[in-house]
Amino acid sequence: MNQELGAGWTFEIDRGPDWLFISLQGPEPCDAAGLELAARIGDVVEREFANRLVLEMDKVPVLPRELVDELVELHARLTSQGGLLRVSGLTDENFKVVRASQLAERFPQYRDRHEAVQGYRPNKPR
Repeated sequence: MNQELGAGWTFEIDRGPDWLFISLQGPEPCDAAGLELAARIGDVVEREFANRLVLEMDKVPVLPRELVDELVELHARLTSQGGLLRVSGLTDENFKVVRASQLAERFPQYRDRHEAVQGYRPNKPR
């Protein structure tokens, strides 16, 4: 079920073992001014009683600076409460924005939710 964030932005929620997955979809042209992503997604995470979040960004065509600021705020909110935030699905161009913002270490590039979760829980040897 799509939920509105405003200004053409929507998200879908999916639960997995130990993780909450939120797929974010942005409009084109991409405008994130006044989106309040950190507050809205943070409230969803609390309501779902989750503390590990994978934010799937493969449906975000362009990563504007305002959205990067919201990701930083959401990361701070979750980690201050002992939680984790992983971002997956960034295009190479969008990851360049993250790198240019000197946030590549905080938001490594994960291809999909599986890789993002494995970033937390590495494969166990057989």
